[in-house]
Amino acid sequence: MIKFFRKIRQNLLSEGKTRKYIKYAIGEIILVVIGILIALQINNLNEKHKQTAYELAQLSNLSTEIISMKEFLNTQIGYFELAKVGNEAILRVMESDKPISISSDSINSLFNSALDTDLVTSERLSLKTKVDFKLLPKESQSDLENFLFDWRHFAERIGADFQLIEDNREDDLQRAMINKGIPGWQVLFRNYDPPNFSINYQTLLQSSEVYAILYYRLKRIEGIIGDLNDGIGSLDKMLSEIN
Repeated sequence: MIKFFRKIRQNLLSEGKTRKYIKYAIGEIILVVIGILIALQINNLNEKHKQTAYELAQLSNLSTEIISMKEFLNTQIGYFELAKVGNEAILRVMESDKPISISSDSINSLFNSALDTDLVTSERLSLKTKVDFKLLPKESQSDLENFLFDWRHFAERIGADFQLIEDNREDDLQRAMINKGIPGWQVLFRNYDPPNFSINYQTLLQSSEVYAILYYRLKRIEGIIGDLNDGIGSLDKMLSEIN
């Protein structure tokens, strides 16, 4: 193709057709410029496709992580619902003026369900996927960025609430039970069988200190359940924005 154009230029020059040569040269320059513009346009389209694919991959990963986080929160809500039921049942027994009529195994089972909760840190509640907000449309960029910013604060607050629940059991309840002559709340679990150790359940269930600690624990549990449900609502809003 280059030889073909060169031959045309040489013929025009040899025949002395200067004006036609100038027109031809201008036309050739225009063709070159058009070719360059087309190449740039194709390159821009390719880059845009790459950016779009990258953005979609980021949002897809974030969406998957959000769905997984929802499942995790629902699991934690289930645990705390069981703990709430156990706490309420123990408090009802402790509030009764009648003699204890349930077996020690049943009391152990209630304490087991009331106290068997996990410690979840803010790190576990963090969303790890990074999103390049510059690639998103402006109308979606601020909303999603605000949702993720609010979630970071939510994770820190819920992590602190989980720590309070853990401290309530490991420190406050442990100390109160030791004051009543019980080595700690672990001995109430059915899979824990300390040799030659008898528990005075009557004294335990009549302890105003243990009652106060369990009542406080119940209120913290109710608060966490509400907050975790709010967290699921926030995750749903994020998924809606991503979609």
